[in-house]
Amino acid sequence: MTRGAKITLGIFLVLIVLAGLTCGSWFIFRSERAVFAAAMIDRGDSFLAAGDLASALISYKKAEILTPRSFAPYFKQGLLAKDTGHFTEAINYINKSTRFYSNDVNIFIALGDTYLLNNEEENAKAAFNEAKKIDPQNDEVIFRLVEVSLKENELDEAEDFLTKAGKSSSNPKYTIYLALIDAFNDPTIRQKLEAKGEPFQANSGGQTILETATLRLVARVVDMTYGQGALPESSYFDSLVLELAIWQKQ
Repeated sequence: MTRGAKITLGIFLVLIVLAGLTCGSWFIFRSERAVFAAAMIDRGDSFLAAGDLASALISYKKAEILTPRSFAPYFKQGLLAKDTGHFTEAINYINKSTRFYSNDVNIFIALGDTYLLNNEEENAKAAFNEAKKIDPQNDEVIFRLVEVSLKENELDEAEDFLTKAGKSSSNPKYTIYLALIDAFNDPTIRQKLEAKGEPFQANSGGQTILETATLRLVARVVDMTYGQGALPESSYFDSLVLELAIWQKQ
């Protein structure tokens, strides 16, 4: 072997060793970054529990910098944005988290809930359907799909969801929801209700219009909370906030 060939071979071997060390260091540093990122997430959660939202956000941002291809930092920032009323920002963060992990029911439930808060029913339905693909028997997902159907006044669709899911679940809420829908559709009960005015299926964000010969009133459900007492679940309201707008007909 000539002297030049020996030098070339030596350089080649050195490069191989350096490449191996670089790869090894990269994997070590990657593992360390993941550990530090997890610590930042835990720290952010602690700040959040203590009510320090700014410090929680900083911790989640640090976790994002350390592991930019991990779903957790984006999901945590999305939840924080949702809880502080920044719904569009929350939707962007939670959607981004699904790029890196898309097999978690809770991510899509949170995404759907945020869409609902942002009055985007169709996108909410799409998110809940993604959650249903992951866990078809999840009660919380089914109830959210029912809620969207009720918001859109799709009573048949809501009833279909409840009937199919109720066959494989002992959750009494299915029976209660079905009873409410049946009562709303029952001609006898509906006739009794109509004697006092036009029946309206109450749901957050829903609205109905009342008219007389000279006046028109729009009533919108701003917020509603079902009672938690001894009576059946979702059978009465603990609070109901209505927004009323009234004007004279031209």
